[in-house]
Amino acid sequence: MSIKPSTAPWADAPYKLIATPYPEKMDEHAAYKTANTMAWAHNYILRGMNTILQQGPYIPDSTQSNYKEKDVKDLLFYTAAWCHSLHHHHSVEEELIFPELEKVAGKPGIAQYLEDQHHAFTPQCAELEKVVKTMSPSDYRWATIHDAIHAFAPQLTEHLNDEIRWLASLHIYDNAGIAKVLQEAEDSAKRNTELALFYDVFPYVLGTCDTTFEGGIPFPGFPAPLTYFVKYWSAAGRNSGPWSFNPCDFWGRPVPLHFVPQGAASVIQPIVAQHVDSSQKPIAPLAMV
Repeated sequence: MSIKPSTAPWADAPYKLIATPYPEKMDEHAAYKTANTMAWAHNYILRGMNTILQQGPYIPDSTQSNYKEKDVKDLLFYTAAWCHSLHHHHSVEEELIFPELEKVAGKPGIAQYLEDQHHAFTPQCAELEKVVKTMSPSDYRWATIHDAIHAFAPQLTEHLNDEIRWLASLHIYDNAGIAKVLQEAEDSAKRNTELALFYDVFPYVLGTCDTTFEGGIPFPGFPAPLTYFVKYWSAAGRNSGPWSFNPCDFWGRPVPLHFVPQGAASVIQPIVAQHVDSSQKPIAPLAMV
């Protein structure tokens, strides 16, 4: 597990993080390595959603005496960054990873099930993004964001688990071919220096990847210059506010959630804390079908 920075609620709840599914098979087949790597990537999605859910209730709105416009602006921006990161992650999968894996398997369309899952909750994610990008700080109400996230969080968490098991099922196909796809995806991520990503995606990802997870996970493994650039340029000064919501520093070390009082109990409503456990649920269709 993570080296939690305090006893207060943190970004490992309410939605359960994904344990590395096949740690003993990392070198057995590239499909298992891909599944493990994707589990680590999915955890930064879950931590981001969790950190919004944990801290949002502590951001006062304009009807409250302790209202701070800047905190509201930062929360809205951070939530939009989470949406952008989720969209970017799924775009890479649909445009690069899934098509190449289908070529290796020689089975066009075997990833369609996962793409259909993407498309099932994309409208709700887009609605959340629209809400946080158009809502004025004075109109901010936490319940609106809470409900918008909850509208698709169960579908999202189910998909994040299903996809990992689907990737592992590719172990019946060419090891070298799948290894090449994974390497090309990793290389593409490290080469992608599109300036727009420095505005929100990179600061978000670096601040939600816990390098202490399970005793030490070297993910995402971005080059050190990129991390320094994000910290001291793109996320510095007046641009630093939204990243106070991150559950980790830019080197992946967990930090206490900034807006959750130390010693506080979780204020998450029980219905949100429900987690979809698909670990025993068969995927239809599996990659081998």
